[in-house]
Amino acid sequence: MNKRWMVGLGMGLGLLSLQAQAELVDTLGELTGYQILERKQIKGWVDADGSQDSAFKGCKKGRTILFEDGQSLTCSSYGYLYAYRPQAVILSRELKLDDQTLHSEYKMVVGDELFSMQR
Repeated sequence: MNKRWMVGLGMGLGLLSLQAQAELVDTLGELTGYQILERKQIKGWVDADGSQDSAFKGCKKGRTILFEDGQSLTCSSYGYLYAYRPQAVILSRELKLDDQTLHSEYKMVVGDELFSMQR
């Protein structure tokens, strides 16, 4: 192989790595103040029109994500990711005023994607 080609490939991969690191920092920055609640397996989803599937196909606003433990969360954002019964990490952040919880916000991490959720 040509030495210049190898150097160019190495530089290109390095730039991709830096971009991936920057994206991770941005994603983690969105989670400031959140706490990990639990890790659970996704069983499937149901949309408002009754359509459903056992494979996870991401979120769209109003889609209810069903978990193996019988609990559910509803998507409040859009994002696509296909996986069959993947693991999800659920995070929450409470918004308080004078020690009273006014509202709780939820995020769900599946694979390398982050979704905004609500109970």
